[in-house]
Amino acid sequence: MNPYFLAPLVVFCLTAFSAQAQCLKYESATTELVGTIFSKVFAGPPNYESIKAGDQKETATMLKLKTPICTTADGDPNSFNVSETRVRETQLVITEPRFWKTIRNNRSRSFRVKGSLFHSHTGHHRTRVLLLVSDLKPL
Repeated sequence: MNPYFLAPLVVFCLTAFSAQAQCLKYESATTELVGTIFSKVFAGPPNYESIKAGDQKETATMLKLKTPICTTADGDPNSFNVSETRVRETQLVITEPRFWKTIRNNRSRSFRVKGSLFHSHTGHHRTRVLLLVSDLKPL
């Protein structure tokens, strides 16, 4: 076989393997992301289409990532956690009140946010991938 034919194939396979190895896992792992936190208003119930047409306003807390991420499906065919690529924003799910003060006092700063990733599965989920926050710190 021609070695000049094999070289691009080997590079392609190594690149694909390397990219897949860097993808993040859902739920089972603690993930650390870096980015800027901001709020965004979306149309909520009853139709999730238009605030002007009568849908409720829903404000989501978002993280604009410094570097895009990808995720790996968890292998369960019945799972919501499917593979995603080029994720540039993730919705933050914040259950601890102590984090809100930190966010308010550090607007326009970058944050290091730790938590557990999961895939969107309701109308209230505004990004493909969400992060259940366990810790956050301004940089």
